[in-house]
Amino acid sequence: MSCFQAIARQCLEALVYLHNLNIVYCDLKPENILLKSYRKCEIKVIDLGSSCFMSDNLNLYIQSRSYRSPEVILGLPYDQKIDIWSLGCILAELYTGEVSFHLDLLFCILFGVILNSQQVEILYAVKGNSNDS
Repeated sequence: MSCFQAIARQCLEALVYLHNLNIVYCDLKPENILLKSYRKCEIKVIDLGSSCFMSDNLNLYIQSRSYRSPEVILGLPYDQKIDIWSLGCILAELYTGEVSFHLDLLFCILFGVILNSQQVEILYAVKGNSNDS
């Protein structure tokens, strides 16, 4: 197992543990993932200060901008899936070495998400049309 896979697995295990307790982590970001052992590629997820139980009144200001989910950006109801969004952003950053959403304006981040999804739809449409011929 690669170090990347080990980190991804441990982060997922931490989220599964918290989610089974009905906790939303709310602030997963690289600064909250500490390297416990470089040689063994072990991590610890820290700082549950923004976390909340699903039964709590959920806060509107959560998640760091680069890892903020679309539902949080739009002020919509959210659940534990926002933690998975953040983890996906972190893993993409870890794999590519680039921050996926480094824009400061929240609407620009959302626009980027929408634009990327439209590009994917266009690619599928083009691919589907090229297969028809």
